[in-house]
Amino acid sequence: MLNLTYVNIQGKIIQGQESNPLLKANERLKQENESLLKDKDMAYGQITALSKSLEALRKDLKDKENMVVFAYLYDILSNNTRSFLYREN
Repeated sequence: MLNLTYVNIQGKIIQGQESNPLLKANERLKQENESLLKDKDMAYGQITALSKSLEALRKDLKDKENMVVFAYLYDILSNNTRSFLYREN
């Protein structure tokens, strides 16, 4: 009989805990916190990927700018060389 009373008391304690609104709210907040932490990790991953992409685009743009400058200088030097050669004839 004593065991049944102890089991009954434990059951009532568990029922009381399950129905306690503060415990339910606490569990909900824990789940929400876990979800927010996952979202934060995903956001940091996206920021890292975008930063790498931006750096690659900057490098590509600088390389293209250099190609334009070199092509322009080559064109100037080529024209000046032709002009110089034609003047001597």
